[in-house]
Amino acid sequence: PITQEQIDQLEAHADEINYDVAEARERLVRHDVMSHVYAYGQQCPQAAGIIHLGATSCYVGDNTDVIILREASRLILKKAAQVLRNLAEFADRYKALPCLAYTHLQPAQLTTVGKRATLWMYELCQDMENLQYQLDNLKLRGTKGTTGTQASFLELFEGDEEKVKTLEKLVDDFNAKAEPLRDQLFVKRSELRALENSTNADQAAVEKTAREFLDLRNQLRDLHDKLVQDMEKAGLYR
Repeated sequence: PITQEQIDQLEAHADEINYDVAEARERLVRHDVMSHVYAYGQQCPQAAGIIHLGATSCYVGDNTDVIILREASRLILKKAAQVLRNLAEFADRYKALPCLAYTHLQPAQLTTVGKRATLWMYELCQDMENLQYQLDNLKLRGTKGTTGTQASFLELFEGDEEKVKTLEKLVDDFNAKAEPLRDQLFVKRSELRALENSTNADQAAVEKTAREFLDLRNQLRDLHDKLVQDMEKAGLYR
């Protein structure tokens, strides 16, 4: 049985991660999760035997990866929203300032700086919508043992299926969704889609916006220089 003293000891050291011990252990056993289990056990000797009990390493690693990806995606969305706000103010400020638009890298017709800014915003909005979709469909691995079953947990709970279901619900509620079918390594397509479809697109959009912003600056600088030259020739600029 698990005692209250063991739980108290685990809680007392939950945020005191001894990375040096874990790093030294990993050099020896070449296993990241079990190295941290060992390091945690050094801090909680009374509870060392119950840490990671019944679970597989992927229960720790895969679920953690999803949680990190979820939190990182939320942070990206928050920062992207602030970029949109800044661009909206920029677009409104320069909505009547004319500039030259390009098509196929060739000079085309006049547009405004504000209009070009709204195009940058639209691309960023599309990337944000895509990232939000991936975030809404991101699933945890859930509580499954080494082969994707809950046999080890059922054994721990002495055959009480309701306790196993309660444990599963506690984890699923943390992320609202979990993969319905799993073995030891859960299907990581949702992670890959979130990484591929969000970061790559965002990177391309930001790079394109930065390049166009630089081109726009050069246009305005050339226009300024041309106006100065014309005014000097006319004797209007000193």
